[in-house]
Amino acid sequence: MKKIFVMVACAAAFAFVSCGGNKNAAPAQDVEVVDSAALVEEAIAAPVAEFTSKIEEALKSENAEAVKETIQSVKDYIAQLISEGKNEEAKAYAAKIQEFVDNSKEAIDKVAGAAAVTDLVSTVESVPTSIDEAVKAAGDAVVDGAKDAVNNVKEGVENAANDAVDAAKEKVVDKANEQVNKGKEAANKAIDDAAAKAKKGLGL
Repeated sequence: MKKIFVMVACAAAFAFVSCGGNKNAAPAQDVEVVDSAALVEEAIAAPVAEFTSKIEEALKSENAEAVKETIQSVKDYIAQLISEGKNEEAKAYAAKIQEFVDNSKEAIDKVAGAAAVTDLVSTVESVPTSIDEAVKAAGDAVVDGAKDAVNNVKEGVENAANDAVDAAKEKVVDKANEQVNKGKEAANKAIDDAAAKAKKGLGL
């Protein structure tokens, strides 16, 4: 009977502690999950739409010059994204352009020639390489900057050491000159005293 009572008491105590723990538990908070891919798609939506509108109009009017200008704008925009470090946007934008080219290659060839198609294709296909080169260049710049900083510190330390040595030399020279002057003064005084003593001995 005692064993049963003890077990019931323990169970009640456990339930009480559990309930008390729930009272002090922090309320659950909503965590906002950011979809980076969606943000990238949103960022390039307007530029892609602008490209599509311009090149479709150029193809429709059979304006070869306008097609080439639009292709140049694609190259400039990709270069801008990479220079700003927006590599994922550059890749996504290039993929959209590639998709358009795949569906409109014949039309572009007809209006602006095969060279225009090749130019546009090579532009979008070279994006990964361009990104790698930009990343490497940025890394090299960091390394060079670190080297310059180390060299500047080293040069500063050397200059400070040289200044300290020069200052020490000047102090030694000044001290030596001071001792020489004191010696001269003492010698002159001794000569003067000896002369005065000699005069006094002669009754002069």
